[in-house]
Amino acid sequence: MWEFAVYNKMRREKIFLLCDYPKSALYYFYSDVFSLSIFVYGGFMDKELILAHLVWYKETVLGIKEQGSFLYKGKEVLEAHILPKNMYLKNLIDKGYFSGLENISKSVKLHRYFYHLNSSQAFAFNLFCPIVAEKKFLDLLSVAEPASSNITENAKAEFEHIEDNSFEKSAERKTHFDFFLEDNGNKHFFEVKYSEDAFGNCKVDDEHLNKYSTIYKDSLAKIFRDEIISVDEFCAEYQLWRNICHVVYGDVYFVFPRFRKDLADTVNSAKERLKDEYKNRVHIMYADDVAKKMIDSENEKLKAHYEEFCRKYLDIEGLN
Repeated sequence: MWEFAVYNKMRREKIFLLCDYPKSALYYFYSDVFSLSIFVYGGFMDKELILAHLVWYKETVLGIKEQGSFLYKGKEVLEAHILPKNMYLKNLIDKGYFSGLENISKSVKLHRYFYHLNSSQAFAFNLFCPIVAEKKFLDLLSVAEPASSNITENAKAEFEHIEDNSFEKSAERKTHFDFFLEDNGNKHFFEVKYSEDAFGNCKVDDEHLNKYSTIYKDSLAKIFRDEIISVDEFCAEYQLWRNICHVVYGDVYFVFPRFRKDLADTVNSAKERLKDEYKNRVHIMYADDVAKKMIDSENEKLKAHYEEFCRKYLDIEGLN
């Protein structure tokens, strides 16, 4: 079954049509006004499906018809999946934990596009805040692959964490982790992805050549099984390797929906290059498994929140 997404660029509207076609190719046709995209149900992540779902959520669940905007090359661009800027708090799920979520949003620097419904920062707040409130840290780590258990309910939690006394102490811009837990010296670093195309890269320029040689190369040499990656490979998956380098301090978790098989493949491929003692400290954590764990608990408040989390972020036709 193929899905045709006919998108009116002028009116920012999308119409979905279903019909039977061979599942052997992906074809795009663009014109000045319409774009025609064909998607296969299952098998890969497609951002268009996510954004179309979020438009539905914004208009149907939140009851917001007004489009939000952002600046692109000096021009204001309207998009249906973006909230009006003054409604950015509507990106926080209001099912019993809104006060805590709002407090978090006031205590950290919000990303520039936090008011976009596909914001990974908002995704992280909505995923982890109730777990912090209910101290469900052990349940959280139990769904990681591989599972982890070296934590108690007394763990310290932090959003937008920077490991100050790390190998990056001389770096002007240090790695930010979306979420962080520490308990009895055991550290857990969380990097969250939702609809981003991939892990961030960087230019192979003098600045990053210097960072590679003076900041990251020694750490990479410590954790790699064999020869370390070249500077070109490092820059191509800059964000991924900066995160992984922190396994010298604790466990690193890459968190995303189960339909992001592309990201899982990237992380698993990277793990195969690490020494065993570090390979096992790099984890994949599916947001779906976190949500299910909380829904299956006997806490009705948690259940209500994570059912809404699934409705907003995960229950997307064509990706499950």
